Amino acid sequence: MIRVKLPISFGNIIQKIKHFIRSLRHRDSEETVFGSKKPGFLIKLQKRKWLWRLISTTAILFGLILVTSIAAYITMVMTIKGEEVRIPDLEGMTTTEAVEVLTELDLKLKIDEKRQYSKGIEEGKIIQQQPESGTSVKRNNSVKVVLSAGTRLITVPSMIGQSARNASAVFSDRGLNLHMISQVHSEFVVMNNIIAQEPAQGSELIRGSRVNILVSLGPGEKFFVMPDLIGKDYDMVTNQLSANGFRIGNTFHRYYPGAKKDTIIMQFPKAGYSVSKTDIINLWVSE
Repeated sequence: MIRVKLPISFGNIIQKIKHFIRSLRHRDSEETVFGSKKPGFLIKLQKRKWLWRLISTTAILFGLILVTSIAAYITMVMTIKGEEVRIPDLEGMTTTEAVEVLTELDLKLKIDEKRQYSKGIEEGKIIQQQPESGTSVKRNNSVKVVLSAGTRLITVPSMIGQSARNASAVFSDRGLNLHMISQVHSEFVVMNNIIAQEPAQGSELIRGSRVNILVSLGPGEKFFVMPDLIGKDYDMVTNQLSANGFRIGNTFHRYYPGAKKDTIIMQFPKAGYSVSKTDIINLWVSE
């Protein structure tokens, strides 16, 4: 408890009140000696000694009550503040270190029976506390802490060939985070299924680690080199192109000196160009 030292004692207050009353008597008596026409209220009171004593006693008692009340209030406030302490930060400490720190503040340590896995704090050290650090509490209170169970390693499962949606759920259940999803065309893996993952199956990671996956967009568009069709028979060429999935567009007939009828005399795209099965092939044929 903190004791408050008041600047003025009770005895001093009483003496000051008595001195004030005597000064009033002296001043009033001086006015009477020098022939004042206004004797003042004290002369009348002095004629009634019992009333004078009553007023003096009441004034003294009132002063005592006022000073006592003020002193009690100040003492109470300072006492309450003196009993409060700020809780220190215990994270990362051992229980022995925490007990030493709290004992100096008249606080007690309470340990939660359940431990929790921690990424950065060693096993047996404090990872959580309640109330939090910086909180003001009264002395003799307890601070509850949770201890680290160490770092838990998680074995990465293989999700290759499975859907990205399913992989996200599996990784989440195991405490892993699906971080980066890259996509690429594949002739062998169905669209939206996983082609590869990193880290690989069997790797050991701490809880909260990231896993990256590569997802298939399905078969991509194939490109071919356009052959030279000039001088070839129109029917033969169109039958072969159609059989292989290529699209025949417009066919234009023109007279071309020296060319046999139904012979291809021009083509687009030209020979050597890159084409896909979605591109349209236009042909010009001799009449």
